[in-house]
Amino acid sequence: MRLIFVNFDSSTLIGSISRQITAAFQAEGVEPEVVEYVALAEQVKAQLGLDQAQAKARVATVLCDQLKGAADTWLLALNGRFLPAEVFVRLRAGGVRIADWELDEPYCVDASLKVSRHCDRLFSVDSSTLDLHRAGGCPAATYLPLAYLPQFDGGEITAQYRSDICFIGTPFRASTRVRWLDEAADFLSRYRVRLIGSHVLSESWAQNLRHYDQLKEFVTEQFTPWPEASRYMRGARINLNLHRDSYGQPIDQNEGKVTAQSPNDRTFFLAGLGAFQLVDASRPDLGKLYEPGREVIVVGSVAEMKEKIEYYLRDEAARQAVMAAAQKRTLAEHTYRHRARAILAALR
Repeated sequence: MRLIFVNFDSSTLIGSISRQITAAFQAEGVEPEVVEYVALAEQVKAQLGLDQAQAKARVATVLCDQLKGAADTWLLALNGRFLPAEVFVRLRAGGVRIADWELDEPYCVDASLKVSRHCDRLFSVDSSTLDLHRAGGCPAATYLPLAYLPQFDGGEITAQYRSDICFIGTPFRASTRVRWLDEAADFLSRYRVRLIGSHVLSESWAQNLRHYDQLKEFVTEQFTPWPEASRYMRGARINLNLHRDSYGQPIDQNEGKVTAQSPNDRTFFLAGLGAFQLVDASRPDLGKLYEPGREVIVVGSVAEMKEKIEYYLRDEAARQAVMAAAQKRTLAEHTYRHRARAILAALR
């Protein structure tokens, strides 16, 4: 089997996942031909003197010419919604089979549905969208969750990274996560807390937290890359994993208000790092991946979150036991080597 592996942009977190998957394919005896779409578009732009839009359109022709007539070939795209649909249409017409792994569902489901109809296989990180893809023209739609990225677990944990409670994420306006933190402001102010995150398309902590004045000493108003974030996560006694709402933000492409069922990337990352987390109860699929109460602690309300924080800050042995169990399960089942095996089994 010939495998063409298309990554949209290696400079993003998706690029890190792409490198992990590539290494995993190689470990499984498959050498993928890696194509970075943005880099290829820049190359075409320079060679032919085109503008950005023309270059991206031209990439479809370049890819199709390279793969024309290839026997037993799969093209696997990460977030294929960013590629021109023409690429999929023309390659399929030439006998190339197409697979797409969408990593941002259900938030972007409107966009991914436009390309999945042109795919032979669709993998999604959230089970909520599978029936939509099947009804839209891709019967072979499969749930394939995110996983642990081990390359971000290094770095010394100095005093600046230590806290009792840490949350890292975007403070979306009127979101459930911001509301929970607001409701717990009095409680949180008694501890060493870190609230870290920002987003170019969202308002700041200062604008979105009603009790910002009470919590501002804990806030770091900036995006924190994963390598740095991992140090804060490992330095925290308790990490709050409060999921993003399924819809309602300007960046969302989810007009049908599809409700997420599956846990975020942070779930696997924290578990793989051996960091303790409290996870909100908004994702039913979590219990299929980790055992609640033993490998992950799930909270369904602000009151329960406060109760569990107090308990696990008191009982160090219980906290360590959960951390160890979660890390063991992650390394045994939830790495990108495991995801690569699942992809190859589906494509063969």
